[in-house]
Amino acid sequence: MEGGIDFVTVFDVDITSSILELLSDPCDLLRASAVSRAWHHFLIANGLCKKLWLRKVPQVTYIAYSVKKIDGKNKLVNVASKNTVNWSSSLGKERKLVFTLYHPIPHNGINKLINVTSKNHNFNWGNLDMEHKLFSSLLHTLSKPITSPKFIMSFRVGASSTDQNPPVTIINTLTPELYSFWSSKGQNDPNAPEYLLYKLMTSVSIVTEVHIQPLEVFWETGKPVYSARSVRFRLGHSKLLSEADIDTFLINRPSLDKYVWTYASPWFPMRQESCLQTFKLPEPVVCVNGVFLIELLGRAQKDIDGLYYIRLGYAKIMGQTLDTAFHTDVHPSGEVQLDYYPHSAGSGLRSFSSKNKEDTVRENEELCMGMARGLLDFLDDEDEEEEEEEN
Repeated sequence: MEGGIDFVTVFDVDITSSILELLSDPCDLLRASAVSRAWHHFLIANGLCKKLWLRKVPQVTYIAYSVKKIDGKNKLVNVASKNTVNWSSSLGKERKLVFTLYHPIPHNGINKLINVTSKNHNFNWGNLDMEHKLFSSLLHTLSKPITSPKFIMSFRVGASSTDQNPPVTIINTLTPELYSFWSSKGQNDPNAPEYLLYKLMTSVSIVTEVHIQPLEVFWETGKPVYSARSVRFRLGHSKLLSEADIDTFLINRPSLDKYVWTYASPWFPMRQESCLQTFKLPEPVVCVNGVFLIELLGRAQKDIDGLYYIRLGYAKIMGQTLDTAFHTDVHPSGEVQLDYYPHSAGSGLRSFSSKNKEDTVRENEELCMGMARGLLDFLDDEDEEEEEEEN
């Protein structure tokens, strides 16, 4: 910054951190990292990318990892048991999601447990740089416009009930067709609940909102809308470790006891209107090897047979998915392992859907991100050259 003053070298560290932590847009923070070498080093040394990601995704409140050489590869292992995320289920029980980061790194001889949310860490520069790149990649995902997954909910598990006259199953909610819908069985009780269960097709998803369209029966007098009174969403994963053990065919009233629920949203009111209604989650939610549950409470409409029904025409979730740089596994202990392979990130982090009208905006954003990454790589290369000269 010739002819000017670089404020990161002038102000106190706490003041500078407080200023930069005001940046809430991931793109702004990543651009800040490319301003100069001093800014780049400051963001790395103070873990600002990590802090922003944890603010954006408060579901993950503690992450710890260690680095160890296994089978000729450097991996992060031996995670502390307190590395958990708490949530309250609908039954009032406490559940925990253990979120572990594995990262192959080029440094040898490192075997150290790291609490990446601690303010009092004593990292060496290699660990700090590794952490910065990992969370920069995660922030890159959050910087993308939210889109609808083309195939994310294409795997349906089942519904709590299905009207069989004629059969109108959960499969019909996957496409927005005029005569395609799911219907519950009729009930005398207008407060009787229902649920729909889907298997997500991506390894790691970040869900931000859900869209649901209740059915308007336009062929009946008055065109009644068979909405629920309220809706809630749950995300989790199967207790079974093998994908082959998970239900792969449509079942009636699937057991929810087979799943560990890592997130439960608040209840949202549903309008008795036949339009695509948006339910925005309070914060982005990470779902690993996930299942997605729609819980429906209350019935707004009675049919001509005197029974209350809920009927939905279409449902979709909105958000982002992590691409080839990330892979997940669930261990018998319940620990969720997130593998990060930075050399696979060259293929980019993709949004859920295929090319659509938002592509121009997204491509421009990716161009900016790519330019920032190129400068960051250049700064990293210069740092490595300086270290070699010093040695």
